[in-house]
Amino acid sequence: MNHKRIKEDSLDKITLGKLNSVRDWGFSLVYACTIQMMVESDMSCDYIIATGNSHSLGEIGEYAARVIRIDKDVAIDRSGALIRPLDIQVYRFNPQRSANGLGWQSSVDFEKPIYNLAKNICI
Repeated sequence: MNHKRIKEDSLDKITLGKLNSVRDWGFSLVYACTIQMMVESDMSCDYIIATGNSHSLGEIGEYAARVIRIDKDVAIDRSGALIRPLDIQVYRFNPQRSANGLGWQSSVDFEKPIYNLAKNICI
């Protein structure tokens, strides 16, 4: 990952786009298990699979920088070229129907996948 290369001095900065873009960052393996629960469910319903917690891209960069102990102000750069022109600023989702219908809630917090990516560890 680029944060690791920054730490090792083989890369000056990691360049990101719109740092204040907010998303419900989930973990795909947990979502895949949830899809299996939906397939096996007797109840046919449209579910929103989400954590219910939203974080900005900037928060991800800051957390990853803290994990590997680098200064976020030095390591993170912004580029307008990486900003999607028609991007929605904030995505927030309510997973209540999944909790009620499937008994599901996200089992992985925001920090764990980012920590593992920053440390270059497979989950």
